[in-house]
This record gives sequence, structure tokens and C-alpha cells, in this order.
Amino acid sequence: MKELLKFLYRAIYRQILHRKKNKISSSARFNRKTTFEGYNVIHSKSCVSGSALGYATYVGMNCNLCDCKIGRFCSIADNVSIINAT
Repeated sequence: MKELLKFLYRAIYRQILHRKKNKISSSARFNRKTTFEGYNVIHSKSCVSGSALGYATYVGMNCNLCDCKIGRFCSIADNVSIINAT
């Protein structure tokens, strides 16, 4: 039951993010504390938790962004880990 609720929450949240023109891979993970300003791209196998992504920010494949603030028009390459940064 808990897994079903998680799935439904993620599906609804992805629809809300789609309205802001965000493109998020189905294998990317994020939590409720993550904010998206709009026109963001997150590729597969990336984990973004407790972070704020500025307008038109791109996150490559296999990235791990924890508790950080990424500005507008930034590009994060593949296989990057950022933990507790501002």
C-alpha cells in the first residue's frame, strides 16, 4: 500500500512539474523538498534531494545532488555528486 501511495504521489507531482516545462526522466529520483523553477532537465539515474534548481538548469545522467542550490542556466555534467553545498 505504501509503495502504491509513493507511485501515485510521484505521478501527480510529475504532472505538476510538466506544467512548468520540466523534463524529468522516469528513472530520476527527487523528494518533496526539491524545488524546480522551470524548464529544468533531469536525466536518468540522477538523484536530486532537498535541492533548489534554478530556471533552465540541466542535470546529466547518474548525478547526486543533496541539499544544494543550483542557479539559473546551469549545466551539471554526468556522474557529478554535490552534497551539502550552497
